Amino acid sequence: MNRIQTMALLCVAALAATMPPTAVSQERMRAGLWEMTTTKGGATINTGTSCMTAEQTAGNNGDAKTARDTLEKSFAKAGCVVKDMAVTGKSISYVADCGTGATAHTLSSVAEYRGDAVEIQLTVKHGTTTDTMVTKGHRVGACT
Repeated sequence: MNRIQTMALLCVAALAATMPPTAVSQERMRAGLWEMTTTKGGATINTGTSCMTAEQTAGNNGDAKTARDTLEKSFAKAGCVVKDMAVTGKSISYVADCGTGATAHTLSSVAEYRGDAVEIQLTVKHGTTTDTMVTKGHRVGACT
């Protein structure tokens, strides 16, 4: 996995891990032990489990303003600017421009949450190269 792919996956995880709960929210993701598998071109590039606390999953369950504010703060540290973002029902999507000059790239992500399952498609465009990764995950139970 190259640096851009790693950063893109970390940005998705940062969104999930750092967003606080809000007064207007919807359950998109439940706390617990999650198993995630990321593929690129049909080949598995990463797999693993992670204990997602109620505080971490609360971010995925927040409103659009909170989601955008948190994502913008997280991405600013990586030199990225959120260009577009939408939170509708069970999905969160965004487009962000990152880097400058030779390192400039665009991230586009759509995450579909189904309570105990999630599918995230992340596209990274760098110059004339476009890479798409798909992360599928499901809750396997309570954290141990």
